[in-house]
Amino acid sequence: MKRLLIVLLLIPSLASAFQEFYVQANGSFLNSGQDTNSSPKYTSTAGNGTWVGASTRTYTPADGSNPSASGVIVGDYASVYPHGATSTTYIAQVTNVATGVNGTITLSGTAFCGASPGNSSTMDINIGGAQKIPTTGSLGPFFVLAQVNQLANTGTFGTSIPVRINCKNDAVYTVTSLTNAGTNTSGQYLTYQGYTTTPGDGGRAVVDGGTSGTSYVLWNVPNNLTILIDWEFRHNGATGGPVSGLAVFQDTIVRRVVVHDVTGTCFDNQGANSLFLEDEAYNCNSANSTVNGGFKHITSFSYFIRCISHNNNGYGFRILNGDLMLNSIAHSNTGAGIEGFWNAPNPTFVLNCDSYNNGSGLKGGPSAGAVPPYVLIDNTNFVKNTGWGIDLVGTSPNTIFVGSTDNNGFGSGTMANGSGNTTNMSYVGINQGTNAVTVNYPANQTPWFAPNTGDFRINNPAANFAGFAYFFETAPSYSGSLGFPDIGAVQSKTGLNGTFSKESSGSFSR
Repeated sequence: MKRLLIVLLLIPSLASAFQEFYVQANGSFLNSGQDTNSSPKYTSTAGNGTWVGASTRTYTPADGSNPSASGVIVGDYASVYPHGATSTTYIAQVTNVATGVNGTITLSGTAFCGASPGNSSTMDINIGGAQKIPTTGSLGPFFVLAQVNQLANTGTFGTSIPVRINCKNDAVYTVTSLTNAGTNTSGQYLTYQGYTTTPGDGGRAVVDGGTSGTSYVLWNVPNNLTILIDWEFRHNGATGGPVSGLAVFQDTIVRRVVVHDVTGTCFDNQGANSLFLEDEAYNCNSANSTVNGGFKHITSFSYFIRCISHNNNGYGFRILNGDLMLNSIAHSNTGAGIEGFWNAPNPTFVLNCDSYNNGSGLKGGPSAGAVPPYVLIDNTNFVKNTGWGIDLVGTSPNTIFVGSTDNNGFGSGTMANGSGNTTNMSYVGINQGTNAVTVNYPANQTPWFAPNTGDFRINNPAANFAGFAYFFETAPSYSGSLGFPDIGAVQSKTGLNGTFSKESSGSFSR
């Protein structure tokens, strides 16, 4: 949990400022990306500019232009490239501009990305202008150059600030595979965020890999300290699967991202300490592999908060070796809604979640030969799953792992779990919480408004205020605390007498 708090505190959306860059349909792969203009504020493209990159990082035009008079100032960003190039390989911040005709432009040795070109007298330069959306399989510099995160690094202008690449959704990003920009050594998060009109407005940038050809990962994000916000990833070929749609690694934050209609797992988390927040996975694993589904995590310490995984050909969530699931939903997956094979010493938490109409609600246990971990399953609903609600599987009669299943809700009648509420509890050393109970809903009822269409707001009094939140207090001056959250992922809005009022669709009030 300490790791989670650290990650949450570092989310750049909470920071006061970004160094902003822009990608849009009418941009150019030769621009520096510092603004939303389609053309640069200054350009020298005669092919006779002199670049001294190894030492002074200076560009001297020879076309009679005046950079200073054209508005070039310290703090701008420049793209330097060989004459005739179709994409820049180097972008850096301007640190000095000489006045007059053919005035020399000096660039930063710390705030840059890519590799400085070698000394040459046939170089061109662009100052400003947006980068172009990749629509033909070719990628723009911000997706391929190393050290994009260092564009605002410590140097002439003091302490670095986070870099944000604002990706406009005025065209579909048609790719052969995006890649991240090298190893992040800046100590700051690098953010790629979609938008429609204004950066941060919630508009999603759309990546579409097509429905033919060999399957591939739409975006590999091997970098640490990378954030993806407001993206939609869809289609990643057809043959040679299963292949994941989105693959992330160490210390990655993925927020308001949708992945759907790919041949393998939607979200494939292959590193530790990653946070998935308000993400959606659906229609994944068309290759029908038993080890793929919506969200997969194969290492340790990652967090799934307010995520939903539904209608996948496989599991909803596969969590291993110490994860937290909080306020998340698994719905109508052919495999287990939640699947896990866990090892000590890393505990696993499933708190205030919903597992509805899956192959089984939750199925998991220690990996073969592993020391069993602690598992807490708390205030979670298991309704209308084909198999068991909770199936805690041991690997031998002697495998006992400590766990607690507090205040979970189960369906009955037509909403019952097909095989029953729980099984294999003999493998579990249950340590039941004080005041914890098991809630069985009335026959044929769910605890939600309309789960089949994704509305998991609570509207059943049996789930309302029925959750478990006990505080163990023994001090002489303390009388104890007991909270009553709802059982489930979406907490209800109710009156003092437990009455329910359904807000209008799309205009929920707080």
